[in-house]
Amino acid sequence: MPVTLGQSRMTLRHDYCNSANMHHNGRMSIDEQVGERVHAAMWRQRRQQIEVAPAVGMNQSTLSRKIRGQRPWSVEEIYRIADELGIDPRELLPEIRLRWIWTAA
Repeated sequence: MPVTLGQSRMTLRHDYCNSANMHHNGRMSIDEQVGERVHAAMWRQRRQQIEVAPAVGMNQSTLSRKIRGQRPWSVEEIYRIADELGIDPRELLPEIRLRWIWTAA
C-alpha cells in the first residue's frame, strides 16, 4: 500500500518467515504458517484432527485443508482453536516483519 509523502513514496512490504512448505515465491502464506503452528500445537498435545475439528465447529476435512494452507483461517477460527488447545491465539500467528521502502514519486 503506497503512501505519498511530499516527493517521496513509501511502500509497505511484508516479509514472512521461510519454511519447508513454500509458495512459488519462496515464502509461506500466512494461512500456511498458521496451519503449521496449529499442527505443531496439536502434535505437542497428541491431539487428532478428528477430535479437535468438531470442538471448533468444523469437520475434519476442513481442518485438514486449513492446516495445509489450502483454505484461509478466519480470526474467529484462530481464537476458537487456540481456546480448544488452551494456548494464546498469538502463538498461532506468524511474526510479520514490515519493511518500509522509500521510492521517488
